[in-house]
Amino acid sequence: MVDRLERQGSCLHRGDRLLEGNVGLEVLEGRLERRRGRLQRSRVGGGTTVKNSIIMGADYYETTQDLETNAVRGIPNIGIGNHCTIINAIIDKNARIGDSVSIINAHNLQEKDEENYCIRDGIIVVPKGALIPTGTVV
Repeated sequence: MVDRLERQGSCLHRGDRLLEGNVGLEVLEGRLERRRGRLQRSRVGGGTTVKNSIIMGADYYETTQDLETNAVRGIPNIGIGNHCTIINAIIDKNARIGDSVSIINAHNLQEKDEENYCIRDGIIVVPKGALIPTGTVV
């Protein structure tokens, strides 16, 4: 869970907001670089807010060719896109979350099952490899 942000040579970009975390993070070009905790190979876009959430990262970095293929296919890159809000969620490995996505439990549900996410006890869980399209509100 994110409780306190320790800035250790960090370069925070305008619009990026990281709220308190129990891991030390370095933000470089929209990526969270792991210092402690479970944020290895995590990509978080500019203007994104993550609060009270666990981001599991990815098993690998996408290559330039992968990124170009994603753009042609119209799918988000692995990680979290630009201008997203994620609150009280668990994002498993290799998830693809598009731009302007709100994962906030907008309807305050306790339980729900969808193809690319579920809600348990009010916490949103995005499973490994899931794709949340641009503009989605959960």
